[in-house]
Amino acid sequence: MKLFGHRGARDLVPENTMPAFEFAWTLPVDGIELDVQLTKDEKVVVIHDTNTKRTAGVDLQVKDVTFDELRALDFGIFKGPKFKGYKIPLFEEVISKAPRDRIVEIEIKSEVTIIPYLKELLQKYNALDMIILTSFKYDVVTALRQNFPKVPVQWIQASKTDPLTQIRPPYSPDLITKAKVANVTGLSLNVAALEDSYVEKVLSAGLRLHVWQMSSREIYYKYTAMGAYGASTDNPVEFNHKTLDK
Repeated sequence: MKLFGHRGARDLVPENTMPAFEFAWTLPVDGIELDVQLTKDEKVVVIHDTNTKRTAGVDLQVKDVTFDELRALDFGIFKGPKFKGYKIPLFEEVISKAPRDRIVEIEIKSEVTIIPYLKELLQKYNALDMIILTSFKYDVVTALRQNFPKVPVQWIQASKTDPLTQIRPPYSPDLITKAKVANVTGLSLNVAALEDSYVEKVLSAGLRLHVWQMSSREIYYKYTAMGAYGASTDNPVEFNHKTLDK
């Protein structure tokens, strides 16, 4: 099963920054996962939240500000004083430096309007053969499949805990049906709500499975044995092929 450093190595280095990705690339993992959004001045930037409050301490909406405004913020200090001064990267900065033998999993947080800008950059750096494209949004994954017919596209789905029962509902069979209609490559699902029977249904439908929130070695071994394609980890120092494949 392939391993991806989630937002680089978010448990260890400020997420979605160049140092996080560069650190992950030194480790025995197959690739990194990152998030992209489109700014007011049509720049593709790497950031997870639609707002900068959590990671930069300033309350701004990414889509409503320019890249220069975002670049002026500190995206490292929230993780600790030693990370002071870390900056938000352009997607172009990341993809231009990514090792050719590593996969870059790109989660689209914006709407479909980002796709032409993303496509231009991927073509510029001849990177279409080293990426996976993902999104939570059905219209986005549908558009991604249409725009990138030869690139793997994964539809991400969460299962949120019910606030009253504190139970995570199981994934619906409808997800598999909709995934097949959109002709996506696979589903990316949270292991906390994933039942063994559902894994079998996903794989039997000809979809590949990526799992996230991998928090133990047991999870890695279980889903490797079941035939999952990949898993994301917040700590690629603890969870990598050298530590796991023994």
